[in-house]
Amino acid sequence: MRRLFEVRGLPARVMTVALLTVLPAAALPMSAGLVFVPVNTLPGANAAALAGSGATLWAATPRGVWRLDAGTWTLDGLSAQTISSIAVADTVYAADGQTVWRRGADGTWSAETLPGGLSFPSLLATDGTAVWAAGLGVAKRSSGAWALLANPGGLVTAAAVMSGDLVVGLRGGAAQYAGAAVTPISTGLPATSTVQALGLANGTLYAGTDQTLYSFAGAWNAVSGFGAHDVRAVTGAGGTLRAATADAGVLSYVGTWLATNTGLLVASAKSFATLGSDLYVGTAGAPVSRLSGSSWSAAGTGLWAASISDVKTVAGTTFAAAHGA
Repeated sequence: MRRLFEVRGLPARVMTVALLTVLPAAALPMSAGLVFVPVNTLPGANAAALAGSGATLWAATPRGVWRLDAGTWTLDGLSAQTISSIAVADTVYAADGQTVWRRGADGTWSAETLPGGLSFPSLLATDGTAVWAAGLGVAKRSSGAWALLANPGGLVTAAAVMSGDLVVGLRGGAAQYAGAAVTPISTGLPATSTVQALGLANGTLYAGTDQTLYSFAGAWNAVSGFGAHDVRAVTGAGGTLRAATADAGVLSYVGTWLATNTGLLVASAKSFATLGSDLYVGTAGAPVSRLSGSSWSAAGTGLWAASISDVKTVAGTTFAAAHGA
């Protein structure tokens, strides 16, 4: 009987399958029993979030925090944690839905002590100095201490900093902070939608939902011509509005909306980050990629964090499907 799997990445032909290989009995002594030998996995990661700092690109994956330096990816830490968000301020911070982690100068990670009114912290945002953590509740770290902010009225599903203060997305709405106080800004957002991404482009705040893309000017309005898409990230890097979507990859506005997916192994995008003048995109299982002109190319080597969801041999050729780290 075959098992069914949710495959989020592109099935790839492989020469060495990313599984534990069973050695034939004839190759083993009688006392060996069943022996498994690990071999390489497929390159890539389910990059839920990216963050750039100096010459380093950081990636949040379900197998910890990875970093790209000088063209090479390495696992930096928290390999047993499913990291959902990452931010760089005085140092690097990561969230996994249970804990906010802080990276020390020696490269070790330690859990932050959060205010009691914040639980399930899965999102981080920063202005480069302060750090906000959000889940059920919101807290801000400033001058080395965390302080609880007003509750926005539900589970926070997106977070971004605008004009020095936090904006959060919710199920069916959004809210904007002014210091510790919060004000709903939900007019125009359908009650059935979930805000999954917030971002600024050319001075305008955008909200990506599981239904489409909205812009804010006192109230939310659906962006004309964008269509129905599952938006996971928004950026205005380089002066161009782009949306990372789970169903159509990267969509860019250049007078009209166009797919910008050349070079991506999977048309399922999840996150953006800039490093210098370069724009990077994280996908659902393929390598993190860098934009050059109008096409993408894999950024660095060594991001061996993909998980195999199914394997099949057809006419002597073995195929493996991966869904990221």
